[in-house]
Amino acid sequence: MTEQLKQCILSYLNLRRSLLWTLREINHQRADWYHDIGLTAAIKRQRERDASGWNFAELQQIADWTGASKQPIILLKSKLVDVPGLVARMPVHDRQRFYQKCNMDLQKLNVRVHNINAWKLDELERIVKYIDEVGQR
Repeated sequence: MTEQLKQCILSYLNLRRSLLWTLREINHQRADWYHDIGLTAAIKRQRERDASGWNFAELQQIADWTGASKQPIILLKSKLVDVPGLVARMPVHDRQRFYQKCNMDLQKLNVRVHNINAWKLDELERIVKYIDEVGQR
């Protein structure tokens, strides 16, 4: 795993926090904001209950709508496509450790590559922790 991937994830997580904070502020002023970005009331309620459910496409729509930079999203999406290849080139022991620490397996990785919106927030956070651990060895 690379430090560059870690930095992309951290940049995305910062943008994500900023966008969700902005939405909370907007929600106090305008409860129907979700129509402007093409969300249904049901999805809005779902995301309010579990903020980890926001996916890349939805966050990109929010960034467009609020005028925020969507560059961290675009950059991270391009880096995540490379993760299965990076993992495949790891020695077997390191690969097994990655799968264990990140709660991933080859099938999950392949699903994530074919559907970038399938990445879960905790998976990205675990990858950052894994990269930190590997860097400290």
